[in-house]
Amino acid sequence: MTKREELGRLDSTINRCQDEEPVFLLAGHDVLAPGRVDDWCNHAEVANVNPKKVARARQIAEDMRAWQATHGSKIPDYVDGEP
Repeated sequence: MTKREELGRLDSTINRCQDEEPVFLLAGHDVLAPGRVDDWCNHAEVANVNPKKVARARQIAEDMRAWQATHGSKIPDYVDGEP
């Protein structure tokens, strides 16, 4: 799912979070992101998370890999508001 798609859905995870709720975002350009999403999926399956949610997350990991193959990836480097 793209940023635009996620923000445009009222029922999306980001839109269902409370305003002061901590969140952690993984973007497609982050070289570490697809593997971390895979890790989440593995833990989610053990925790009996809805299989449709896990399948959606696995698809996002694959979409991230495809993005990286086309656009490249990088090690995360953004810290405390600095590029």
